[in-house]
Amino acid sequence: MVYNYALTLVFNPIFILSRILRFTYFPLVYYFNLAIDNHNTKAHSHILSLVYSIIITLLTPYSYYLLYNDYWNSSQINKYVVEFVYSISISYFGSDIMMGMQYYPEILFNENIVTFALHHTAYIGLFVYGKYFNRYHLYLLGLPYEIPTILLSLGYINPRYRNNNLFGILFFICRILHNLYLLYRTFMVYNDLFIFSIFTFILHCHWFINFTKKYILLINN
Repeated sequence: MVYNYALTLVFNPIFILSRILRFTYFPLVYYFNLAIDNHNTKAHSHILSLVYSIIITLLTPYSYYLLYNDYWNSSQINKYVVEFVYSISISYFGSDIMMGMQYYPEILFNENIVTFALHHTAYIGLFVYGKYFNRYHLYLLGLPYEIPTILLSLGYINPRYRNNNLFGILFFICRILHNLYLLYRTFMVYNDLFIFSIFTFILHCHWFINFTKKYILLINN
């Protein structure tokens, strides 16, 4: 049974694609970065997140599928989706840290140490823990978190696409309300997911408060 599953996994196109992405994500984005303004480090730092957030957003319906059907057992989760999300996420967080250290260390370590260094490192640990201890819900239920990142990244890459109103609304829905819903669904039942949701909720509130302060300041000026 294990042998047949292994063969199916190895020759599955999603598994193959996830493996290719894991090892090519960094060089592909690196060469793409060379094509844009070398002095726009903000744009560089958001190219990776734009690509990643679009891919994850396309997979967001699967999170609601799991919640709607009350699929809390790891055996009820599609292993190919797990493998794909795991591979692309590890590639993204690792690549973002590596590119940050090489091309924009001032953003990585000074301006945004919570977002880059601490957040990315913590999420890499979370994905490894979730994958190898069969706690896939830890990251599959958080896929909607990446929806507002698309707007954020587009705004940094090209200010023409910045829309603070829409970003604020999406952030509140996807990272505050969705996070609260996960806390409600996991309260006193799924301990590790509940604890993780508490930490993400605190982080999301921190980001949302900072955004609100800057937004109010922008309006007043």
